[in-house]
Amino acid sequence: MAISKIAFLALIALSGLCGLASATYKVGVGRADITGPPVEINFMGYANIKQVGRGIHTRVFARAFVVEDEKGNRVAFVSADAGMMGYGLKREVIKRLQARYGNLYHTDNVAISGTHTHGAPGGFLMHLLYDISILGFVPQTFEVMAQGLYLCIKRATDNLVDGRIFLSKTTVLNVNINRSPTSYLRNPEEERAQYEHDTDKTLTQLRFVDLENNLLGAFNWYAVHATSMNNTNRLVTSDNVGYAALLLEKEYNPNKMPGKGKFVGAFCSSNLGDVSPNIMGPKCSISGNECDLLTSRCPAGEGECFASGPGRDMVESTQILGQRLADAALGLLNEQSQESTAREVTGDVRFIHQFVDMPNYNGSAYNPLSRKIDKIRGCQPAMGYSFAAGTTDGPGAFSFEQGTTTDNPMWNFVRDFIATPTQEDIKCHEPKPILLATGREYQAQRYEAASTIFGPHTHSIYMDVFERLTKALMRNETVEPGPSPPYMNDVMLSLNTGVLFDGHPINTDFGYVKTQPEKEYGINDTVKVTYISGNPRNNLFTEKTYFTVERKINEDRWKVAYTDASWETKMIWHRTNTILGFSDLEIYWNISPQTLPGVYRIRHSGEYKYILGGKYPYEGLSHSFTVKED
Repeated sequence: MAISKIAFLALIALSGLCGLASATYKVGVGRADITGPPVEINFMGYANIKQVGRGIHTRVFARAFVVEDEKGNRVAFVSADAGMMGYGLKREVIKRLQARYGNLYHTDNVAISGTHTHGAPGGFLMHLLYDISILGFVPQTFEVMAQGLYLCIKRATDNLVDGRIFLSKTTVLNVNINRSPTSYLRNPEEERAQYEHDTDKTLTQLRFVDLENNLLGAFNWYAVHATSMNNTNRLVTSDNVGYAALLLEKEYNPNKMPGKGKFVGAFCSSNLGDVSPNIMGPKCSISGNECDLLTSRCPAGEGECFASGPGRDMVESTQILGQRLADAALGLLNEQSQESTAREVTGDVRFIHQFVDMPNYNGSAYNPLSRKIDKIRGCQPAMGYSFAAGTTDGPGAFSFEQGTTTDNPMWNFVRDFIATPTQEDIKCHEPKPILLATGREYQAQRYEAASTIFGPHTHSIYMDVFERLTKALMRNETVEPGPSPPYMNDVMLSLNTGVLFDGHPINTDFGYVKTQPEKEYGINDTVKVTYISGNPRNNLFTEKTYFTVERKINEDRWKVAYTDASWETKMIWHRTNTILGFSDLEIYWNISPQTLPGVYRIRHSGEYKYILGGKYPYEGLSHSFTVKED
């Protein structure tokens, strides 16, 4: 199977029905750290080659649930704080699961979903299109993600208990908007009349409890891009949905550090295409005027077209929207604990899976415009010009415009250097001008339409496949597995270099504190400490932390109050001398109103790489300082 024939993966994980009768399942939840190299690696999402990591705001996690029915049918679902998932990564996760559990887990009964954060290291997807802006494959990112995805499923498996599952829904406003409203208006009026809004506002929650009604976990699905943090962000972040998960877990894991505790709360991606969290809408960055609705461009001198959230900056917007999502989920959990109208999930656990050769797919679909059944087929995968334009959440790096339906000779030349589309490809994709040879809203050719890689009938093919698989699932029928995606582990390329060595100035050492904290701080102040450091890529401190904020309990005991996974902290790394390998690590702690008064200090742990080989640990400790009462 040629690489250009990207296979489509379809998996429906849980098909239990909702009813009044109760049912007992084996249920388990788990969580694991998947934070990749936080510095010197490009982030996955915006495809902006300038968005190279410089540190951590929040760590990123993978969260899993496992469900098994009385017949032994089992499924595992994972939501990972990542841009998206790829088959190569899933294959590696299943390989590790099978090494431990045999054939208990396989391609068909494991689903892995990305939250679509645009603030985490890339290089793990093993396809040119997704890794080209990362400068290729990054083994370190791939390994930490593969192990973390495996671990969260393992932990859910090892913690299986008899339990029950409940489903509930609520409406959440003021979190998302349609970032291509003019494209949405191209859909048939009778279709649009079925919906109150031009985006989905429903939050759907699965609640997992044991037989004593103790809460084990809550997985929530809501349609919103994890792009509150725009493409100027350089710190690893799980963004709005990740912050919502941290808030939810903090509520049910009191006195635990982020990423720790038995309760697992996740906010998973759903139908989020062209759904933006930047609810204040797109404006020109200099003039403040509205952007052109069709092209998302601003007149000369008025700046770039950016959409923004409800906060004063992107960090506050992330916090506000994450809080709104967490509040909605908490509201459902509080209602459910009071025996509300939440429906209990009953019935068998079923799953179905098939690889689909999209370019060669032939089928039929109802055309609401002509009111006839049309013959449809897929196209060889290709990206349109508007894909390179980016979106109002993060504009692209070149002068492409959304809504482009004509081509450009210069960019065609660049395209043809990579792969020249055939006349058949061009005709198949009309009206999309092909930039990368890899109906309805599609005709407007804004970003998502240009990203509809298998041509104008991609949506219809999806619906045709889903309908067929759903019918087979409900009838408990098996389907052909379909053509397997190509194995590409042996053809991975990377332009990312490793860490050569670390050095430090004369008369200092690694862990030396260059900037000590002040003696006293108050609420809402920010503490800053700077250390001479090694490169954070030497050790990712997975499931650990690069630093701790510690509070003094007595003369002999200090207690960790915050880590690098905490929302209140940030870590920023600077290369101060490339030739000599010098670097600094700045640690910031914003003292929130919830902070207990007392005496604190900040500890940094790291590793340096010796010029003659080997990696060695070091530690640095700041002076103590006082946080006074408000």
